[in-house]
Amino acid sequence: MRLIYSRSALADLDKYYNWIAEDNPVGAEEWYSKMCKTCDALALKPRPGRPCEYASELNKIVEGNYFIYFTVGPDAVEIERIINRNRDQPSALQEE
Repeated sequence: MRLIYSRSALADLDKYYNWIAEDNPVGAEEWYSKMCKTCDALALKPRPGRPCEYASELNKIVEGNYFIYFTVGPDAVEIERIINRNRDQPSALQEE
């Protein structure tokens, strides 16, 4: 299956990478790599994850301190958002 990142997911990756890199550039690289590997694994072997209680069209999985929100289509997995677990998830999902 193809893997697609929404614009919001790409912005999330960029935002959290930069935030982590302020104090720990190596840690930011490791975090980014881990997030990408987790997303790649979803495309190779899609799993349902848990249904999102805030947005019924989304599934979610947990990777470290982050929720990865995604959809599974007939030929692609789309990563919709990547959000820190400490954030208010319903509000964060409404942000662009």
